[in-house]
Amino acid sequence: MLVDPQKNDAPGETKVKDLADSELVRRFAVEQDEACFAEIVQRHGPLVWGVCRRVLANPHDEEDAFQATFMVLARNAAKVRRRAALASWLYGVAYRVAVKAFRKIHRYREIPLIDHAASEADPLERLSKRGDERAVDEELHALPEKYRAALILYYLENRTHQEIADQLHLSASAVDGRLKRGRAELRRRLVKRGISLSCFAALLGLGQNVAAASIPPALIQSTVEASIAFARGEIAAGEMASAGGSQQLALSEITEMTLFARKLTALSASAVLATAFGVYGLGVLVYAQEEGNVAGGGVAGGKKAVVLKADDPFGATPEAKAAAARLQQRAANKPPVTGSLPTREAVKNILSALDEQTVLEFKLTPLKEAFGYIAELHNIPIAFDIKSMKTVGITKDSAITRAVSGMSLRSALHLILEPLNLDFTIRDEVLVITSASGAEARLTAPGHSRSVANEINRKLDKKSGFDFLETPLSDACDFISEEHNISIIIDGNALDEIGVATDEPITMSLDDVSLRSALHLILEPLDLAYTIHDEVLMITSADEAAEQLDTRIYFTSDTSPSSDDFVPAKDLVKMLTQLVEQDTWEELGGHGVAMEFPGDPSRLIIRQTQRVHEKVDEFLYEIRASHRAKAEFTYKNGSVERTYNNVADFGPVRSMADLITKAVEPGTWEGAGGTGRIQISAANQLTIMQSNYVHDKVAKFLDKLRDEQIRQEQRRNAAKRK
Repeated sequence: MLVDPQKNDAPGETKVKDLADSELVRRFAVEQDEACFAEIVQRHGPLVWGVCRRVLANPHDEEDAFQATFMVLARNAAKVRRRAALASWLYGVAYRVAVKAFRKIHRYREIPLIDHAASEADPLERLSKRGDERAVDEELHALPEKYRAALILYYLENRTHQEIADQLHLSASAVDGRLKRGRAELRRRLVKRGISLSCFAALLGLGQNVAAASIPPALIQSTVEASIAFARGEIAAGEMASAGGSQQLALSEITEMTLFARKLTALSASAVLATAFGVYGLGVLVYAQEEGNVAGGGVAGGKKAVVLKADDPFGATPEAKAAAARLQQRAANKPPVTGSLPTREAVKNILSALDEQTVLEFKLTPLKEAFGYIAELHNIPIAFDIKSMKTVGITKDSAITRAVSGMSLRSALHLILEPLNLDFTIRDEVLVITSASGAEARLTAPGHSRSVANEINRKLDKKSGFDFLETPLSDACDFISEEHNISIIIDGNALDEIGVATDEPITMSLDDVSLRSALHLILEPLDLAYTIHDEVLMITSADEAAEQLDTRIYFTSDTSPSSDDFVPAKDLVKMLTQLVEQDTWEELGGHGVAMEFPGDPSRLIIRQTQRVHEKVDEFLYEIRASHRAKAEFTYKNGSVERTYNNVADFGPVRSMADLITKAVEPGTWEGAGGTGRIQISAANQLTIMQSNYVHDKVAKFLDKLRDEQIRQEQRRNAAKRK
């Protein structure tokens, strides 16, 4: 029986249908609330059904893919990292599952998309071929997730800008920016395939209405029941082989997602250890290129380049598929070209030039002229990887505008190239400008960059004060840069993506706060953040900052006053992942990694965003402070027994006991309501039970008596000599 989404609503509680996607997923993942899962299927069923119908062409296959999508959600609900973007997550799963089903079938089965005939002027005529429909979903699926999420909510679920902002926890301007940038990127992709954005909107908009009206009610009911049973593991392992098509598709998708997550974890761990041990270098570069298209990217380590299958209609443009087919045809007779490693001396010269300080200023300067000037200025050979640059739409004549100073050439190149999705590497004794994906190995000089970053961090901890009234963001950054002597650059492209202008007015008055805190107060309301990147402090979007991970090593031996009582790194890992920004760690779907340093339990390796690193620092500071407080409390309040000898040297032992209780912290002794005790243990000894704090004061008191006794003896001897 179908679970009623409203049956669990208690009087006064929010109805299930009114809950946000993130709360529905949370309740199902944590509380196994079946009504919440049923609401998810009802709410997003048309979206998933529309994808399945466009990719597949047989009702039975469409139903299998539909059910499999929600089975994957039921099994992996706790692993959905961005629950607010559930629609985008379901769209991605539905597309991949439908493609798996299509590949399994190996043939198309044509069915009408809609029941009515299109007029001659109807833009849907241009999408009459089902292959074009699949191409639209393919390009939408290939978009960056932040754009895809906004476009799906707007086009496929008919949400308003404000509803999207509320669901994704963004400002309205950020949503406008993502829709604008997402449409531009989607238009660029579709135009290459002969499809206009208006056709895309017409097809998917109408297609979703058709999908919503055509989902069989029985399919909704059976999907909820089957998915919940699947999540509970009610299908025995031995039955998997004979399970229905939907279950097999779901298991296949879950397996691939798990393997992908493990691969990311392994890559993250490798990156952490490589950085921790200072492992930097070049592997053998392997290329597989075709005239006009790059069919396989360069990889390191002597592995073969991956080539797309020519008969696969998903994941490649027709041109790329044709190039891949030609490469496959030649593969048996001609192995990939293996580039030789650059000579040590040539690399040393280029690396030395990259560490030189530089001053550059370009205004609408073509790349070939800009880098010709750089080559002459720093006396290094520079070449362009034209084929790789074309893959990101850049040529040697593309113009750049950038002014940099007070930094290394390495950092300057990153700042110039990254907005263009370009990078640089060293091949055959030449510094090569290529696409970001084509830079097989980024050569870094960690020592210099790290020292600059440490200096910036020290300045961020210094006190700051300012009074901004409707001050443009760029002017505010210039003021802070001059006041604290920090190079600050605004990432204009990232701000454009979320709809924030560089002249966004800032009104804020602060005094005697750290610059670090001041920047957070200024930037966070605008969905902005800062990162320390290539020797500068970069103002960028919060999303962009969250994608930039930094590796650091933390020493844990100072988390306790006693070197034998520090918190082991493996225990700190558990504490950090559970208490500091939980959803940013890989255990809960994030990208952050924390591990014990191999062979040393007193050191911790963490790969995280700079913002999370700041919170880790704060957390460790609190641990150290609590240990200091505990030690101080024990020092002042713990009971320790000590014996004091030769007390009779100062007078009768009983009289000395009375004197100590009256002169040293009198309120801490039993006779005055405290817990301290004092007793005579021998003819000239006192045994005292007190805190270390009081014991120290007793020792100082007796030292003073001894000093006074010595001075009196000296005065008597002096008097005798006279």
